Amino acid sequence: NYKTERSKLISPLTSMSIDLTAAEIIEAVLGREYFIDLPDSLGDEDTTDVERAREILVNDMRDEGFIDEFAKAVLNGCLYGNGIMKI
Repeated sequence: NYKTERSKLISPLTSMSIDLTAAEIIEAVLGREYFIDLPDSLGDEDTTDVERAREILVNDMRDEGFIDEFAKAVLNGCLYGNGIMKI
């Protein structure tokens, strides 16, 4: 019915390339145990307070599903060119 038809074919190489790029970005950001860093602005020698706060924050982010939502945003960014997350 149309002069031109859009292809519905998804090339396996394109799909693999997008998945590989998304996996590399996710690994680069979330590959460490603590994927965020909190500076100790007090200047004291006791860093356990900041380490404990970072541990609590990372655990809360994991419990709330941040990692899955981040992975979805990265995949959408690889597919469409824009990765947007709502906090």
